[in-house]
Amino acid sequence: MAKIELFDTTLREGFQTPGGIGASLEERVYVAALIQNYVNWVELGMPANNVDYGIIQAIRDRFLQEKYPVGIAVLARCNDMDIERSAQVMASYPQSLIHLFVGTSDEHRSHRFGGKGKGFYIDLIRESVRKAAEKDFSRVMFSPEDSYRTFKSDPDTLLDFIGAAIEGYDHGNSSVGRQQRMVFNLPDTVGYSTISEFSEMIAQVQKRYGDTIELSVHGHNDNGMSNAQAIHMLEVYGVNWL
Repeated sequence: MAKIELFDTTLREGFQTPGGIGASLEERVYVAALIQNYVNWVELGMPANNVDYGIIQAIRDRFLQEKYPVGIAVLARCNDMDIERSAQVMASYPQSLIHLFVGTSDEHRSHRFGGKGKGFYIDLIRESVRKAAEKDFSRVMFSPEDSYRTFKSDPDTLLDFIGAAIEGYDHGNSSVGRQQRMVFNLPDTVGYSTISEFSEMIAQVQKRYGDTIELSVHGHNDNGMSNAQAIHMLEVYGVNWL
């Protein structure tokens, strides 16, 4: 079984919540320093946001000063500004990950980018991942946000979005030469699926793409089963990014 990669989103979620984790910069840096003792990756906020950028910069500098071995992940929408700002703030950090995302379910796509169709999203994902893969990040992760509802509506749509990201990664990475595979984070964004339903999605993704990619799961605990879901994906499907 591959090494487990514990991917912590506490601070990233806190950044997104008004009055969330830490009321001051010092508290947020302190919380990050605590978290890094227990995980492989600490995901922070979105560098495209000027407030987040400064906090990420401060946490990055603290981690460099203390020579922490943990990775830092930053969140980016599928657009040029987010990718460029992420590359800027992570340029001096040796273990960095860009986490691209875009909403892919029918519900998300009907309200974003003017309700454009599947072809638009395939091109957007391919090009955004390509541009990110050309940058000097250690790893590249992509989340088809609301993955399970995307899969439930039309399995081939989710699989095609993943395929577009793989194409983009392979193209962009040809100039960088990373040996690592791309990571796909498959979230149950609204806590919508049971463990068996979520398993069906993981099984279909693995059937289509095998070990050419790495998988990550991000469960939501609406039904109190997110830990069980994560452990099941690890034990049954070998999903090692948790």
